[in-house]
Amino acid sequence: MKKINIPNSVTSIELGAFADCRKLGEITIPSSVTSIGVGAFYGCSNLTQIDIPSSVTSIGVGAFYGCSNLTQIDIPSSVTSIGDSAFADCRKLEKIAIPGSVTEIDISAFYGCENLTQIDIPSNVTSIGDSAFADCRKLKKITIPSSVTSIGDKVFENCSNLKEIKISESLIRRIGADNIHKKLGLDPGVKIKELNILTKNQVFDKISNERGSSKKTKNKKSIFNKFNNSRKVGNSFKGQNDLR
Repeated sequence: MKKINIPNSVTSIELGAFADCRKLGEITIPSSVTSIGVGAFYGCSNLTQIDIPSSVTSIGVGAFYGCSNLTQIDIPSSVTSIGDSAFADCRKLEKIAIPGSVTEIDISAFYGCENLTQIDIPSNVTSIGDSAFADCRKLKKITIPSSVTSIGDKVFENCSNLKEIKISESLIRRIGADNIHKKLGLDPGVKIKELNILTKNQVFDKISNERGSSKKTKNKKSIFNKFNNSRKVGNSFKGQNDLR
């Protein structure tokens, strides 16, 4: 069996449901599913693409660990957390879009995604775990948004092509400027750039100056008011011979 359609009656894909189904190439997840559990697709090395429906809110620990032929995945805006090692060792994954709904990127979430060339961390993320992007060898630059207040150790270890990282001044102070390369596992030659974070007033003044406006004080308040304004699938498929 190389293709599976999960029925609409299923609400969650449980621990190890399709683990080590090495011949599984295609799977359809219905919109009834709200969670993808621990190791659900662990070691499905022939899986090349998967569509996660917008009903899913959580991706569990090691959910897609070792899906070494997975080239693309779209995480829906319903997802708020990406578990430990969720996409670790997805070696052919080239690009992934993390939605703005995600607030935490856990330990080793993208560890060993050696073909990943680009990743955008959304501005709602507050925490990045240890080794989250370690061994992402084709990653060239990355921006850590100012929302991040907690960042783990060796986050970018062995990212041998990483040349530049942008990071907020407050996070640099928290880590310590002299310790930042060691803390994040960066090569000594990686450039550290501070994010240019403008206040609301600075943004308004910049716009006003560009337009040649002389009424910025009068209109400031109104502009920024607008601006602000089961059934469950268990591990019954684990290691099925006809999926190996």
